[in-house]
Amino acid sequence: MSCEILYARAGNTSFLRATITDEEGDPVVGADAAVSIFAKSGTAVVDDLPMLEETAGVYRATLAHDLDIAPNASYTGVITAVAGAFVGRWEIDIVGRV
Repeated sequence: MSCEILYARAGNTSFLRATITDEEGDPVVGADAAVSIFAKSGTAVVDDLPMLEETAGVYRATLAHDLDIAPNASYTGVITAVAGAFVGRWEIDIVGRV
C-alpha cells in the first residue's frame, strides 16, 4: 500500500496529486479520498478537502489561492482514502512556499 504525493503550481493554482496503490501495487480506483493540512501546533489549515480521481488511482485536490501557508513553515499533510475494504492513511511533511 503506498501513496506518492506531488505538489505542483500552475499560475495562481496549487494542487496536491496523490497516486494511491493497494498492497499488491494496483491502483485504488473509486476511493473516497481527502487531504488535510495541519500546522505543527496541530491547527488545521485545510480540513478534509476532497480529492477527485483524475485517472485510475490518481487523485487531485486543488488548494485555495488564498490559503494561509507561511513561507518556509513546516506542516503535516494527511491523505486518507477508502474504497470498499481498502482503507489508507498517509502523513507527509509539507514546507510552505511563496
